[in-house]
Amino acid sequence: MQIYPDYDFSKLRAQHFIKQEGGLEQAEEVAEERLVEVSEVWDSKPISAEGDFQTMLWTGINEAIDLRECDIYR
Repeated sequence: MQIYPDYDFSKLRAQHFIKQEGGLEQAEEVAEERLVEVSEVWDSKPISAEGDFQTMLWTGINEAIDLRECDIYR
């Protein structure tokens, strides 16, 4: 993987993943929960005039892929 060149994902197989219960809504909730500190820092900075962190995050992701059409795994 280009994003994590120091990690070896070659031994991962389909059985290492399970479908996310609750689908997209649950996945978004978990992501936002884990990024709450980032969101708080972002929203406190002057650069946040373009929008809050969560809105910009999901807008950026949805510009790249349509999450509503994805199966979510963890």
